[in-house]
Amino acid sequence: FPSTPEECNPRAETNCQVQLRQELIMFFFVHVVYTLAFLVFPMIKVKIDMLTELKRARTLQENGKIEKTQYSWLQYQAKCPAYEYLSWGGSRVEDFLECAIGYALLTCFGVMYPL
Repeated sequence: FPSTPEECNPRAETNCQVQLRQELIMFFFVHVVYTLAFLVFPMIKVKIDMLTELKRARTLQENGKIEKTQYSWLQYQAKCPAYEYLSWGGSRVEDFLECAIGYALLTCFGVMYPL
């Protein structure tokens, strides 16, 4: 690819534009995978913790040590990761940074690779 657009074709792309487009696509896919991992991993961990606690409770019920009870929403929320900085539960700082970075990418490079 030429380093500058040809004078006869004003719509010709330079190699910088092609490389930027490829890097934006790669960033988008890596970001989606990263976001999904940070959403799915805590959910799986909470589910495993909940199932192990239910299994432990069932064995105690079978032995007659406790009565049959249901798993409450409050118990489920207690297993969820805390909403604090640098944790699997996320935080306000990380959520606002996510929005700011997304907006910056959209405004800076939206012209280069419109959706």
